[in-house]
Amino acid sequence: MQEKEELKQYLIDHLDEAIEKHYLQVYYQPVIRTLTGRLCGAEALIRWIDPVKGFLSPDDFIPLFEEMNLSYKVDRYVIQEVTQGLRGRIDKGEKLVPVSINLSRADGSFDRIKPGHAEKWLALVPSPRGNHRKCLIQGCCRLEAGHS
Repeated sequence: MQEKEELKQYLIDHLDEAIEKHYLQVYYQPVIRTLTGRLCGAEALIRWIDPVKGFLSPDDFIPLFEEMNLSYKVDRYVIQEVTQGLRGRIDKGEKLVPVSINLSRADGSFDRIKPGHAEKWLALVPSPRGNHRKCLIQGCCRLEAGHS
């Protein structure tokens, strides 16, 4: 029991460092259309690879951060990483697919994510061609309306 409590405290104490040093990493689970076998999207998944504790399952930290009202930090980090990744793909002329992001439903989470952030995220992924910006605007509008 003491070991579990020590891990909880470690996670709380090291969350900001994990974000800053990218110990939190976004992995993309492909979504394949069964009729065609083609990639039609992806789901962004968060993983924590800690230099001291090693691989940490989301089950180790997500419920804790929801309980401590810290999950908004993880949500914001994932959104920033995904939008920066999309920006990089656009800059390289690579094809985009929709990316789903699971956000915490913890109390206060959306209030800490949404104010003013949609425009910041959209600025990371401007598109002079195609409908990339339209898709992002729709996604951010849903986020700002509090939908997941």
